[in-house]
Amino acid sequence: MPESSSTIDRPAVAETGDASADALALQRTAVFSGLVRAGFIVRGVTYGVIGGLAAAFAVGAGSQGTPTQEGALELISGAPSPRAC
Repeated sequence: MPESSSTIDRPAVAETGDASADALALQRTAVFSGLVRAGFIVRGVTYGVIGGLAAAFAVGAGSQGTPTQEGALELISGAPSPRAC
């Protein structure tokens, strides 16, 4: 009777190919490049929104007293929301 083994036989890394070449090939695809660019755009928009809120609070928009979380929510809720085409 053959012995049962609890391990799964897998090929060694050297037998499967060069992982860095596979990663480089993935990075050069149009889809990956587009996702990277979209990520940078979203990051820029996020920083722009945070910077805009900070500038608005610096000049006193949204509240009459000391800036609070409630004032931030009032400022955000009163702003017009962007519309997608």
